[in-house]
Amino acid sequence: MVLQVHVYTLRNEDRYLAWDFAQDVHNAFDFYLRQQVDGIFTDFPQSLAWHLDAVDKKNKTSIAPYTTNNVYTASIVIAVIILVVCFPFI
Repeated sequence: MVLQVHVYTLRNEDRYLAWDFAQDVHNAFDFYLRQQVDGIFTDFPQSLAWHLDAVDKKNKTSIAPYTTNNVYTASIVIAVIILVVCFPFI
């Protein structure tokens, strides 16, 4: 069994961003992706998807296993799980 590391939770809002990243969420994404973490939790998956697309276009290579499709799929899976778990209580 291998320990997986997931960053929790990156947000676009200034009050939640560390000063180390110059108040820019894309600097935070770059830092953690270069550390080869296994996943990133974010309240703004679209920002992460845009960042990954920009990196792919800039470098002409993909940051495997991080792709836009994986981000969207993970977002949909999480949303469905939340709906299934919370819907009976609504």
